[in-house]
Amino acid sequence: MCGRFINLNRIDKLNKIFEINESKNVEDAISYNIAPSQSSIIIINSKFFKIEKADWGIKFFDKRQNQEKNIINSRLETIQKKILFKESFEKRRCVIPANGYYEWSVKNNIKFPYFINIPDKEMIYFAGIWKYLNFKKSSMKVFSIITKPS
Repeated sequence: MCGRFINLNRIDKLNKIFEINESKNVEDAISYNIAPSQSSIIIINSKFFKIEKADWGIKFFDKRQNQEKNIINSRLETIQKKILFKESFEKRRCVIPANGYYEWSVKNNIKFPYFINIPDKEMIYFAGIWKYLNFKKSSMKVFSIITKPS
């Protein structure tokens, strides 16, 4: 699972890599610590590649626990079965550019972060899904990173 990640990639560089001609209202979103609910950039394909801003996490209300949840990771092995993800997996896939991510180990109730990247690669990409935030017909996008067992 990915709990935080780093994005040091400039929009102009991504424009060249993906041959993007248009990036509306998107500025460099450089951060050494992107956490759930924060904005990052995603690359979507709707007839052509576009860079968009989106918030990390797909929110839903869990009636059983009577609370709102923010799903930041979607499991590949169940993504087509879960109603929250199925339509996005079929119609709204994305790529999330990054330079690495953090995982934690816990020892004696203390969390220790480990930075994971590919040393010879400047950039890595996460597979993801996105959807529109459902509040008042907002055009704000939210995304979730697709994960699989190691």
